[in-house]
Amino acid sequence: MHIFDKRPLFFIITVLISGFVAFTYGDKLVKGVLIALAVLLFGLSLFLYFYRKRRVIVLLLSSVVLLLSMLLSFLYFDIYFKAYEKYDEAVEVEGTIISIDDYDFSSSYIVETKKINGKYAKYKIKLFSSDYALMDATPGTKVKFSADISEFENFSDFDAKTYYFAKGISAEAQNIENIEILGTGAIPISAFF
Repeated sequence: MHIFDKRPLFFIITVLISGFVAFTYGDKLVKGVLIALAVLLFGLSLFLYFYRKRRVIVLLLSSVVLLLSMLLSFLYFDIYFKAYEKYDEAVEVEGTIISIDDYDFSSSYIVETKKINGKYAKYKIKLFSSDYALMDATPGTKVKFSADISEFENFSDFDAKTYYFAKGISAEAQNIENIEILGTGAIPISAFF
């Protein structure tokens, strides 16, 4: 008899928390091992259930919970987490322009990121630019640039943070350099929301 024998809920919570922490703070090797382990456990539990006719509910639940913990970690830290809290130095952004507002001497762009520093990241970032490289840009244009990711600054009576966060825009790009147009494409669906 072991500590989890009569406490399956305790075992499941332990797997959930352990998987979440390991996937969040682990390197590529740890993440790869966790994914392989979860898939292997899931396959083994299905094999034992269908071919050996054994009840393996705890094994099946542990594999599903491990996969769920990794998904939660990915969704929270790689998609939901505010970009300015995640990146505290200059980054290289690759993404698609989904909105453009033109002003007298500059334009405001909303870029939906595809990669930040070469890793998958799904954020919306606002940037102001008077750079001629973006002069012919339209929604759907794919761009790449270097910038500092920062929190929105409120000005006068305008609560910029609340306004932009409500629109799903999680940071502002400042000190923009090395703007490249990578090509054009269809306007993404997210541009209409």
